[in-house]
Amino acid sequence: MLKSEKNLKRHEIIPICIVIVLVFLLPRILQSFEWWFLKFKSQRIKSSLPSWEETEKSHFGTLSFGMLDDDLKTLAGKIQFVKELQGAVQARAFFIRPHPSKIFTWGFIEKEKGRYDWTITDWVVKTVQDYNVHLLATIYSWNPWDQPGGVFDPWYLKEPHDWESYIAWLSAMVERYDGDGMNDMPGLRYPLRYFEIGNEIIFDRGNTVFTTLLKRSYDAIKKANPNAVVINGAIKYRNVENFISEGLVDYIDAFNTHDVDLKDIPTLQAKVGKPVWFSEIIGGSPYEEMNREKEYGVAKKVFEIYPPVLSMGWKKFFLPSPVFLWAFLIEEF
Repeated sequence: MLKSEKNLKRHEIIPICIVIVLVFLLPRILQSFEWWFLKFKSQRIKSSLPSWEETEKSHFGTLSFGMLDDDLKTLAGKIQFVKELQGAVQARAFFIRPHPSKIFTWGFIEKEKGRYDWTITDWVVKTVQDYNVHLLATIYSWNPWDQPGGVFDPWYLKEPHDWESYIAWLSAMVERYDGDGMNDMPGLRYPLRYFEIGNEIIFDRGNTVFTTLLKRSYDAIKKANPNAVVINGAIKYRNVENFISEGLVDYIDAFNTHDVDLKDIPTLQAKVGKPVWFSEIIGGSPYEEMNREKEYGVAKKVFEIYPPVLSMGWKKFFLPSPVFLWAFLIEEF
C-alpha cells in the first residue's frame, strides 16, 4: 500500500473516532453543565428561604416522582431530584413526600441482614435540608430476604417475619435523623420527624396486618423519638369506622386520607379527634402522561379546594408535583 493511501485511511479513521467519543461523552458533559447550573441557581433560591422552623409550619407540600431509589446513584437521577426540589420550594411547598419510592423502606436500606446502607437516604435528607424542606417518610416493611418472592410496589403491605430485625432497623433510622446528638447522621441540621406507615390502605374490618404493623411501628418510632409525628397510610373515608373500631386512633398523631368530600371534613375530624392530612391529591396515575389540559385541571382543583380545607382546620395538603401549580399560575396570572 502506498504511503499516501495509508495517510488517507488514517485521516478517515480519526474523525470517526472523535465522533464516537463525543457521542459517549456529550451527554455526561451536558449533565455536568446542568448540575453546576442547578448549584448556581440554588444560591439565589436559598437566599430568600424562611428558616426551617418557619417552613415546618407550612400546610403545603408536594410528592416527588423523581426520587426513585437507585436512580439517585446516577448524576441524571440527582439532577431530576434537585430540579423537582427547587420547583417545590419556588412554589412555596416546604414538605416533600417521596412517592412512589423505596427510600425509607426496610429492604432498601438493610439489603443484608444486620448491615444498613444509608448512602442514598442520607443524600436525600442532606439535600432537602439545604433548602429548609421537611420530608414525609413513607415506611414500607418490604424486604426480599425477610419475605422471599415479594415484589415492592407503592401499595405493599405485609407483616415482617423477623419482627425483631424490622423494629431494629426502624428504630435505627428514626434515631439517625432525630437530631438529638446521639447516633445522628453527620451533617444533620434539624430533625426528620414525619413518618407515614404504608400507603393507601384497604382497611376492611379485621385488617390485622395493618393493625399490627401500625401499632408496632408507632411504638418503635415514638420510643426512638417522642417528638415524631406518625400518620397512617391513607384510609378511605368509608373505612374510618373500621379504623376507629380497631383502636388505631391511639397509634397516630394525625389522620391521613386521600379521598373525602369537603362537606365531610368537620365530621371526619370530630370522629378521629386528630389533625387531618391529605397526603396526596392527583388527577390520575403518577406514570400517566400529563398534558397541558390535565395539568391545568389538577391545579385548578387545588386552587378551589386549598382555601376551604385550611379554613376547616386541614393540617397538611400534598400536590403531586409543582408543575401542576405552575401550569395554572401561568394560565391565570
